[in-house]
Amino acid sequence: MTHADAAGWDDILTEDEELLWHGRPDATFDFWGEGPVELGFGMTLTGGPLAPMGMLAPLIGFKVLVFLPLVLVGLWLLVGKALWRSYRLGHSWYSITSKRVFVARDLFGRRRLLEFPVTRTTEISETGGLHGGLLLTAPEGYGLLLERLPARQEILALLWRVQNGARCTPLSTTSA
Repeated sequence: MTHADAAGWDDILTEDEELLWHGRPDATFDFWGEGPVELGFGMTLTGGPLAPMGMLAPLIGFKVLVFLPLVLVGLWLLVGKALWRSYRLGHSWYSITSKRVFVARDLFGRRRLLEFPVTRTTEISETGGLHGGLLLTAPEGYGLLLERLPARQEILALLWRVQNGARCTPLSTTSA
C-alpha cells in the first residue's frame, strides 16, 4: 500500500512511511485459553463457598454474603477474563508501517491509538501457546503485545524486515 492507498492515514503517517499490513486479532471466546492454574483457582473459589453458603443461609441469613467476594473472584477467573479478552480483541485493530506498529482500540466508545516505533534496538519475540502473539520491547523496558495474530509467522518476518530497514512490500494477508 502506498501512502495514497492508505485512506484515513494522512494525519498519522509521515511522508516516507508506508502502511504494510492492517488486520484484526482473533477475538473468538476461548474459555480454555486461560492457564490451568487460573481455571483451578476459579473453580475452587466459585464452587468451594457455594456449599457453605447454601447450608448456612437458613441459619445466619444475609451474613452468608461474606462468601460472595470469593465467588465473584472465582467467576472472574473462570469466565470473566476470557470474556474481557474477547471483547477487547474484538474492538482492536493492528497496523504495521515501514516505521511503527499501531494498535487502535474502541472500548465502550472510547477510542485510543497506541504507537510503537520499530527500530534496530527493538526486541521482537513470540509469545507461546496456540493463540500466541508477538511482544515488541524497547530498550527502555516498555513494550507492546500483539495478541492472537493471523499469519503470525509472516507478520514476524515483516517486522524483522522493517527492523532491519529492508524494503518491504505489503503483506497479502491484509484484512479489514
